[in-house]
Amino acid sequence: MKRKLLKTLICLTICGSMIVGLFSEGLLEVSAVSEETQEQIDQAEDEKEQLENELEQQEQNKDNLEGQKATAEEKLKNLKAQYQSIASDLEALEEKQAEKEAEIETKTRELEEAIATQEEQYENMKLRIQYMYEQPEDSLFTLLLQDFSIVEILNRVDNTVKIQEYDRQQLEEYTKAAEEIELQKEELETAKAELEALIAEAEEQQKKVAAMQKETSTSINNYLNQIAEAEEKIGNTEAALEAKSKALKELYAKAQAEEAAERRRQAEEAAKRLQEALANGTIKPEDSGIVYGELNLTQAELDMLTAMIYCEARGESYEGQLAVGYVIMNRVRSSKFPNNLESVLRQSKQFEPAGSGRFDIVLTAYWGGIPGVIGESEWNSCQKAALVCVNSDSNVGESLFFRTHAPVPQLAENLEAAGVPYWIIGNHIFYYSWVNY
Repeated sequence: MKRKLLKTLICLTICGSMIVGLFSEGLLEVSAVSEETQEQIDQAEDEKEQLENELEQQEQNKDNLEGQKATAEEKLKNLKAQYQSIASDLEALEEKQAEKEAEIETKTRELEEAIATQEEQYENMKLRIQYMYEQPEDSLFTLLLQDFSIVEILNRVDNTVKIQEYDRQQLEEYTKAAEEIELQKEELETAKAELEALIAEAEEQQKKVAAMQKETSTSINNYLNQIAEAEEKIGNTEAALEAKSKALKELYAKAQAEEAAERRRQAEEAAKRLQEALANGTIKPEDSGIVYGELNLTQAELDMLTAMIYCEARGESYEGQLAVGYVIMNRVRSSKFPNNLESVLRQSKQFEPAGSGRFDIVLTAYWGGIPGVIGESEWNSCQKAALVCVNSDSNVGESLFFRTHAPVPQLAENLEAAGVPYWIIGNHIFYYSWVNY
């Protein structure tokens, strides 16, 4: 994210620099730069753009990898929670299994005791029955032969029957108890088997979750390695982009130097031709061709005049802005130039902003309300100068030309020597005539 923000700021800075450069006096013209330098600039710009595209793709790839890593980490977190939940369930099941085993062990002992009691009762009952059959004096026939009353006989018989009933009842109860214990034991063993099945299932699920954890951890490590590789590529691309930007800056400086050298050469040639023209008398103060009279401009024309003053003198004083406006209006009045404002402004090889496109960019921005292109206070000053210079007295006389005077200091000397009026206001020199170049 930091890299993206940095890249955005760099792009904005570059764009801002281009806009500032576009509206500055030192705009590079291809015609003034050597073909070799321009080819190097074009190639470097293409390579820089390619590096920027690569960097953007690499950053997107890194973002995707980080997103996938975050998803895997969330998955691993959920798997760990799931594993812990299964472990807790498994621990509870194992505790229940231990409880069931203890209950089964208890029931087994109880069953063994019940079976032993049942067998003992059965053996006792067999012994009593055997005893009754082996003691004939207790038989009914023996009792009848002996001198016993009916009541005694009935009592003895009743006792025998009761004993037999008691033995049978006890045997049945012991048998039933043993059966119930057997049934409980079977139920406990069934429950234990079910618990063992649940434990086996939980253990299997735990193994699967553990395997998924391992696989997810491996994926996260892979993402970390890929992210590290992506960051290395981004670092290499950023280094290459920085180097390319530095090289491009050097090429721009080289082109600017070539531009400055070409402008100096042209200025020197112009000064030389001017000196020759002054020497042979082809320049005269009285042939300006200006016809004075009231001029009316439409609002669109006033906007155009303001835009050209803004392009040529937005950084100058108000007096300097007025002077540029007067030169333009002098040309409108002069028979040496077209007789309407827009034609004067767009005349070939006259006003550099019209040829470079700066003029139309500023005008379009003003008419379209496009923010960030026009400085409000500078525009207001230029607009005021445009309104004033249409029909008021000029502060640079009948000057038809102006230019920056720093590259051609001898120009003022030549004009002064020839008696041609000139004015230096700010960075510009304004004067009556110029030889074409």
